[in-house]
Amino acid sequence: MVDHILANISVYMTKTVPQMNIPEIIVSVLAVLVIIHALVMLGRVLFQRYRKNTKGS
Repeated sequence: MVDHILANISVYMTKTVPQMNIPEIIVSVLAVLVIIHALVMLGRVLFQRYRKNTKGS
């Protein structure tokens, strides 16, 4: 699943980057990093909640 998403992103990048200027590339990279960071934070919160629930029971 992740490999499929990465493949799509790489295809999208190779199609769009030649038409893009540098600031747009930087903004898109930052946007991707922010999304990844948000997913990691969400995963960490869910994982902590899951661990608390299993310890409590």
